[in-house]
Amino acid sequence: MYLMNRLIVKWLILGFILMAGQLCHAQFDALPVMGSNTAVASTLVTEDIQNVQIPLKMGGPGFNAVSQFYFLIQYDAAFLQFDGFQPAGISGISATTNANYIYINWSNPSSTINCTSTTVLGYLTFTRIGTGNVPLTFLHGSYVKGLEGNLAVDFVNGMLVQTYELSLEAVPSDAGVLSGAGSYFPGQSVTVQAIPAEGFSFINWTYNGNQVSNNAVFSYIMPDHHTLLQANFMRNSYLLTLHTDPSEGGTVTGSGVYTYGQSVTVQADPSTGYEFVHWLSNGQIVSDDTVYTFTMPAENLDLWAVFDQIAYAVTIDVIPAEGGTTTGAGNYFYNTPVQLKAYPAEGYHFGAWYFNGALVSTNENYYFDMPAAPVQMMAHFDQNIYQIELTVNDTLAGKAIGGGSYHHNSPVTIKAKANDSYQFVAWITDGLVFSYEATYSFLATRDQSIEAVFQQIQDCPVPLALFVNEIGENKARLHWVSPEHIESWDLLWGKMDTDSLITTFLVEAIDTNMLLLDTLSPLTQYGFYVRAHCQDGMVSDWSELSRFTTYNVGVAVTEDAQTVRIYPQPASDRLTIQIPGSWLPAVIHIFDMHGKQYYTFQSSEHSELSIDLNSYPPAMYVVRIITAERFYAKPMIVVR
Repeated sequence: MYLMNRLIVKWLILGFILMAGQLCHAQFDALPVMGSNTAVASTLVTEDIQNVQIPLKMGGPGFNAVSQFYFLIQYDAAFLQFDGFQPAGISGISATTNANYIYINWSNPSSTINCTSTTVLGYLTFTRIGTGNVPLTFLHGSYVKGLEGNLAVDFVNGMLVQTYELSLEAVPSDAGVLSGAGSYFPGQSVTVQAIPAEGFSFINWTYNGNQVSNNAVFSYIMPDHHTLLQANFMRNSYLLTLHTDPSEGGTVTGSGVYTYGQSVTVQADPSTGYEFVHWLSNGQIVSDDTVYTFTMPAENLDLWAVFDQIAYAVTIDVIPAEGGTTTGAGNYFYNTPVQLKAYPAEGYHFGAWYFNGALVSTNENYYFDMPAAPVQMMAHFDQNIYQIELTVNDTLAGKAIGGGSYHHNSPVTIKAKANDSYQFVAWITDGLVFSYEATYSFLATRDQSIEAVFQQIQDCPVPLALFVNEIGENKARLHWVSPEHIESWDLLWGKMDTDSLITTFLVEAIDTNMLLLDTLSPLTQYGFYVRAHCQDGMVSDWSELSRFTTYNVGVAVTEDAQTVRIYPQPASDRLTIQIPGSWLPAVIHIFDMHGKQYYTFQSSEHSELSIDLNSYPPAMYVVRIITAERFYAKPMIVVR
């Protein structure tokens, strides 16, 4: 028979009722209870209430099929007189007394009761015959049974049962962290866990030298005695790999497999022409001695023996000093690769690399293997010379002078002279108004093709030089040229068939010579006309029809980037594309407005491309540049 030990009930009289907080309230886990004959009473100060009625309660998980219980309760006859037991929730309970002992007994194996919810079994009634503390004690021999025998009962709030100590020990003692030790009921399932320390691996659990489990986490059934479980660990082995830097700088000894915590000695022997510097581990210096002894850590280890070689200097002179900057100067070992880079300043381009007065490369990037001597290089830059090309829209209307070759940032003055019955309207470049002044000065910063636009003298001149840019899938910006004094414009636009508008939309009183349309359809041909409103209510004739086609779906348009140059615009027989060297590598495509690809090139070194356009039909195209971090697209026009 399994016995219940140290079942303690706290009784408390407060106000008019003496309450036992969870007198028989227990937590059940279907385990037998073993113990000694010792019983412990818990005594609380009470008030002097004459008639005492104490509920006897049972409840908690596990009490779903109680078949029998027996309680032996001792009280102090000097304080209390037992008047009897009044059954409440359960019938058939017998309560007898002898001297200062109360015997509570109930049994019904054929019809168990469910006490998982707190159940009042009945009431112990007393008459107080003395004042002071009232001790009540559950004695050895009390038990609760279910269908499968005695239930292990842990009376919370003062009611205890016999437990046994489970001790855990790591072998070696510093090999891991153990959890699960404590006091448990016999037969109770206890989860124990062994977590290896750094450098160790778990082997097994043993008791008295016999294996009980080889799982680091397992459920151990507590026996009816104190128990010591040992968690056994082993030291891990790790690989030590030695390297030399540089590989020809020397030799090393000591590579191999070592256990965690083992003493290891490595040695570095320099080759001729080298000297040992230090040992490195994970980029950190660990020793300056050629012979290095250390304790093996809990990981594979790479040690680098660093040797020093004589270094030679590379110096670079920049001619002229303001022409640009370079990288690559410094100290290098013999036969190691050297990379020099030249970065032209604004307005300059790279000319050539010179070594000892001899030209060695015209590429901005220059590579060579370091010789066994200092190297003095010269990076030569040349100032940019730009071509300013002047044209006129009508050779009968006038002429333009001032074009030619100009150094970077040098002043340029262009002049437009109209013939009789004609007037100068504006200078345009890339389809946009450059200036309305017939004589205009600016600084040369790039190649430019500038057109002088002339027009017959009229009271209200018709807009001309219609141009479209910023074309996307659903947008386009329309431009036109009129004399500066024009007050406003009307614009008629719509979708086109072969030669005429099939839908028309009129936009009136536009106060600037451009308009953004942003409700267009992809891959659709459009056309537009413009007319001018002049002083005194005069209105010009409509301009000639201008056509454009929106992009096909999937072609993105990026606003013009300051660092990308695509010229001339419009182009005729050749197109130049310049991109920053920092964009490389890059892929360049040219598509027509229907998505047909005319050109593709992947550039990893060249930031300037010259493309032959003689096979391109006159039309609008899209130049697309794709890099690892950018997507750039810009329209360009081919004319004949």
